[in-house]
Amino acid sequence: MVQMATLLQFLKRFKAKVQETGLIPVQRSKVYDELRILCWMIEDLKNEIILKLSPENYHQGPMKDHDGSPGEIWEFGVRVGTITYYVKLKLDDEAKCLSFKMAEYEMYLPLEKKPKSND
Repeated sequence: MVQMATLLQFLKRFKAKVQETGLIPVQRSKVYDELRILCWMIEDLKNEIILKLSPENYHQGPMKDHDGSPGEIWEFGVRVGTITYYVKLKLDDEAKCLSFKMAEYEMYLPLEKKPKSND
């Protein structure tokens, strides 16, 4: 499990980089396909998803890029209504969105607060 301080530091650095230089979507058709379905622009993705990420959205990370390039990769799950979206981010000298799509499987979000039952 990731250390909370490490996760919080990543979110702080990533969001600061997004505010400073913008969100760089990697040219993958699934990112743009999903944005089209939602009738969103990159700015919407930035404001409605990326800048609102919290530790509760954590799925896994940090990981190294499989191609050996510098930077760290983190994965998050974001629930919008009844749909969970998979978000894969990379921070190097830019804030990159590597993937944004409807989750293809049930995502485990270990820090997500579960609603309390009245049992």
